[in-house]
Amino acid sequence: MFMIQKTPALLTAVWMAFACQASLAADAQGAEELQRQAAKRMLQGIQRHDDQALSRAMSLAERALALSPDNGGALLTRLQIQLYRHQYEEALASVNAAQQRHSEDDSLSLLRCMLIGKTQGNAPGDACYADIERDDASQPTEPTAEARHASDTGYAASLVSFNRVGAAILGDSPHAKVLAEAYIDQARELGGIEAEDVARQTVEALENGSYVDEVLMI
Repeated sequence: MFMIQKTPALLTAVWMAFACQASLAADAQGAEELQRQAAKRMLQGIQRHDDQALSRAMSLAERALALSPDNGGALLTRLQIQLYRHQYEEALASVNAAQQRHSEDDSLSLLRCMLIGKTQGNAPGDACYADIERDDASQPTEPTAEARHASDTGYAASLVSFNRVGAAILGDSPHAKVLAEAYIDQARELGGIEAEDVARQTVEALENGSYVDEVLMI
């Protein structure tokens, strides 16, 4: 049992710690509720082309982020609205901020390059794609049986991530064809014919530009 008279500083510290934890938990819960409302309003705004609903969704997302800056849903809601509105400079800033807070997550890397290409020109965009392809290729992975035969040079003799093949195609890499073939073969080996069809359609969309148009809502 604590001796209140003798340890007021200790009790104060313990109380402050618990109060802080409760506050953080409440903030997180509040942010989640705000984010749910923001996502709902965003979908309504996009489906109905209602800019007022989108503005309300953006306000709710910003409030969620004020409470919980790491709220991934709110970050993505804000980003989605910026893309829908073709606010590409703002969208790039949102991607950069999200990557700084979640440096271990590379799911936005390809989008970042698309936005750099859109806002700064082809050369910076291509340099960004080249960085992804190089960095991803340096990650140790176990090759699939068919991927080992995708190229005589052995360049694609490893599991090919979507980021890597996407960056190679969008950045006009000399390795794009080899990586695309390996990506499709890998999908068939790991997921069967249906997975192969999806991979093939994705590669075609990357090659003909419709993938970027869809992501950037052009």
